[in-house]
Amino acid sequence: GIILLFIFPGKEIDKGRINSAKTSKIQNMIMPSAMVSTTAATITAPFVRASLPTFVEICGQLAPPMSVLLSAAPLPTIRGIQQAQDVGSLPLLPYTCMAASCTLWAVYGFLKKQSSIWAPNLIGLGLGLYYLRSFIRFSPPESPTLPGTVQQHLSGLVALGVAILGAVLASVKPAIVGQLAVLFCIALFASPLASLQTVLRTKSARSIPLPFTLVSLVNCFLWTVTGVLKLKDANIIIPNVLGMACGLAQVSLKLVYGNREHIGVMAT
Repeated sequence: GIILLFIFPGKEIDKGRINSAKTSKIQNMIMPSAMVSTTAATITAPFVRASLPTFVEICGQLAPPMSVLLSAAPLPTIRGIQQAQDVGSLPLLPYTCMAASCTLWAVYGFLKKQSSIWAPNLIGLGLGLYYLRSFIRFSPPESPTLPGTVQQHLSGLVALGVAILGAVLASVKPAIVGQLAVLFCIALFASPLASLQTVLRTKSARSIPLPFTLVSLVNCFLWTVTGVLKLKDANIIIPNVLGMACGLAQVSLKLVYGNREHIGVMAT
């Protein structure tokens, strides 16, 4: 009986050791996969969190030079006008709106102390005035596709310049200038649609300037992202969202009608 007492406890100890060894083995099998999952989560989470700010930062850096590129986009169209010495059915409105819009945005940028806004718009203002001069040189005094008359376009620009000067001297809040800039910016992006009646009548989208439209789409996308996620400025967001919609409409007309007929100067 004494011998059995010493044997049975020994067996229980051996069983305990075996169970402990099995448990350790299972834990060793589970731990690596758990460590891998934890490590993957640790690595992925910061990457996901960092990717969005990085994307926003890239958009913010690309937006100002893209605005300059947008201002330069009409150059091929203007060169075509100069070579043909005729504006055909092309509208004057995009260039009038560009000069007006860039003036307002430059003033808004100065008032907000945002060089990313005023710097590209000063360049755009210079180019817009150059386009106006080149277009008017070969344009008829009056045409439905302008629309209106050349004198009306010039008078509107002069009146706007006087109003802006008065607003600056009166220390008007930047928000008011920004709201005016929004209106002219929407008009700028929608201005190629001024020839919509001509496009539908002739079944040709030749009068829609494709370079301006494509660059406008990219520009509006970049400024929308920057306005929503970085600047958080409704005056930036609203016109660029609407600008994307107008750009998509113009591209759709180009895809549907193309340049089927030779009407005036090629805009592409």
